[in-house]
Amino acid sequence: DLKKPSRLFSRHGMILGCILSVDYMLATWAVQYTTASNATLLSNMFIILTPVLEWFIYRKKIQAKLIAGGAMALVGFALITRITQFSFNFGDTLILCATGFFALYLILAEQFRKHTPTKALVISEIFIVMLSGLVFALLDGGLTLATTTETFFPILYLAVFATIIAYEVINHAERYIVCEHTAFLLSLQGIFALILTTALKLEILTIEKAIGAVILTGSIFFIQHSKKRHHHS
Repeated sequence: DLKKPSRLFSRHGMILGCILSVDYMLATWAVQYTTASNATLLSNMFIILTPVLEWFIYRKKIQAKLIAGGAMALVGFALITRITQFSFNFGDTLILCATGFFALYLILAEQFRKHTPTKALVISEIFIVMLSGLVFALLDGGLTLATTTETFFPILYLAVFATIIAYEVINHAERYIVCEHTAFLLSLQGIFALILTTALKLEILTIEKAIGAVILTGSIFFIQHSKKRHHHS
């Protein structure tokens, strides 16, 4: 019964919440030292890091199709973000570390969901993320309240849709698909961002970005096709 306070929180959910908190902290810190294009590309390295970490933790064999598909996806992201010259600095290192923690989150979440109800996991995760965010904000100089609609509604959107609802969906979805495929599907956020920014006329859709979107989408179909072919063989 999830209505009982003891069932609203779980040890597994709190562990996942700590991992997400470190991910958010590193990513927030990193954007001060790197470019948006580098951050976008490196933050999607979880596509490749997920099977690598899963091999390291559980010794699960790394499938060649995942590495090939991951490489395709990263090429797509590079075209979408229009990276012409890539340099690696301190901020990029932080982003890569944050990406590693997110990959770890996907792997452990898949295992924890076998023993813990989804709602208990999500409530515990969000509680820890909220608490750690409050602590980090206080250590960074204190809280600043959003007093205008220009700041309040974006924060509300990020909190409700991009965090609570998003992780509820991710936690529920991973009951039916493995974490490696979850990672690939999450990479589609780059295409959705491109569609929205183009529709809102915030940026121009170039041929280069369109090709990148096609390659990124193709990586998903490549993984799914390889999966079905493997099952039939």
